[in-house]
Amino acid sequence: MGVALGLAGCGESLDPAQGAEGLGRTPEPLGSGLAGRAPALGDLSELAPEARELLEAAAAGVDRDPGRSEAWRQLGMALHAYRRFGLAADAYAQSLARVADDARTQHCAGLVFEQLGREDEARQAFEAAARIAPSYPPAYWRLALLQLGAGEPQAAEASLVRALEVAPFDAAANVTLARVHLQSGREAAAVDVLEAHLERNPRDDNARYLLGTALRAVGRAQEAARALAAGKGGEALRDDPWEREVLALRKGYRTDFLRALERLEQGQVDEAARALEDLFRREPEDTLIHIALHRAYRRRGELDRAIDLLLEARRLEPLQDTVHLHLAGTLQEKAHADGAVDRSLLALALKSIETACELSPSYATAHALHGDVLLDLGREPEAVAAWVRAADFERTNPLWFEKASLGLCRLGRWADAVPYLEQLDVLRPDAPATLLYLSAALANSGRLEEAARPLERARELAPEDATIRQAVVDLREKRREAGG
Repeated sequence: MGVALGLAGCGESLDPAQGAEGLGRTPEPLGSGLAGRAPALGDLSELAPEARELLEAAAAGVDRDPGRSEAWRQLGMALHAYRRFGLAADAYAQSLARVADDARTQHCAGLVFEQLGREDEARQAFEAAARIAPSYPPAYWRLALLQLGAGEPQAAEASLVRALEVAPFDAAANVTLARVHLQSGREAAAVDVLEAHLERNPRDDNARYLLGTALRAVGRAQEAARALAAGKGGEALRDDPWEREVLALRKGYRTDFLRALERLEQGQVDEAARALEDLFRREPEDTLIHIALHRAYRRRGELDRAIDLLLEARRLEPLQDTVHLHLAGTLQEKAHADGAVDRSLLALALKSIETACELSPSYATAHALHGDVLLDLGREPEAVAAWVRAADFERTNPLWFEKASLGLCRLGRWADAVPYLEQLDVLRPDAPATLLYLSAALANSGRLEEAARPLERARELAPEDATIRQAVVDLREKRREAGG
């Protein structure tokens, strides 16, 4: 029989002052090379006021919480948008030093490395992005472009095959594949790919010009001349949502957007909603506005409006993981809105959050919400596995370790819970409840001598706590019995 140590409930928050959803910010992780504040931004005087405001706000976000990878990524994106590529690369590196398996950050770092001419690092970044988010085609075709430029057409073709498995009609992937065919002497195959592509995208002048080159190579001179004339000067058609998210930061309305977000964070929900609705009318296809406005509607309890916005955002950006994440969260909230749990809405939430996890397999927040939805559906073992994945992917967030360790304890997987409780003790030190659970997990794993140490620390921190005092008695008795 396991050692209870007064933990019969084994499902409450490990923080006695607040529930799991009320935990504070993530502490800065330990390790070499981690900056504790934002870098100096240099002379910003030549930038427009809204650009300076964006950069300064992003730097302030890092200074408020230097341990949060998302803050560093936002700073990197702002610097990237305003062509501070060296500083952007440093900011992305700081983000990845905290959460290495973040596909979006890896991809954006690759874009910056390309601008800096650091092609080997760009390749490594795109390879990492493709590995982490295998459902994101731009990572593959950007990698292929670099491989093709380095004279590696076979490697480029392999990358493009992966992209086209995910998105058969992706414009950039198809046109780049045609370039591979041309470089490999397969001009007829290039013609086939480009003609099919132009049927779907008749305004892609860059592809039409390339088709002219391919047609000339196969002896179709008159058609080639027409295609070359019609396509001359066309720009490449490339749909890269993560790059578009960076470039959107240069738009003039970003200042208004940031002010609306600030109002939302300050609790001025109605004012924020009005500002965001105005922005939505001006920029109806910017999914960042959809996401922000949905947050305002959620806070006002207007869940149907929030869901409608996110469904439209999903239509616009089907590969954006955060859209699927927020849609799942809103559907989950609506499933509980009327008292009785609506399992059909939970099923929709599950489908949406599974899509987010597929798009970004290392997205810790998505895995955590996946666990929450699974728990609502009564699938606790799967829920715990999802929380464990969240903790494994983001080892600096105490909330994920709390969810994972409590879940493992509830399932009686005491030995598995130990490392997660130990990491939680590192992230949120000197919390008596964490130490109490850690002692119980060690004891129930047969490690009675080790169980005494965290329990002694818990007693020193909370000498009058009745549960801890009883746990000390229980453990002493169990050790006496074990000693025979």
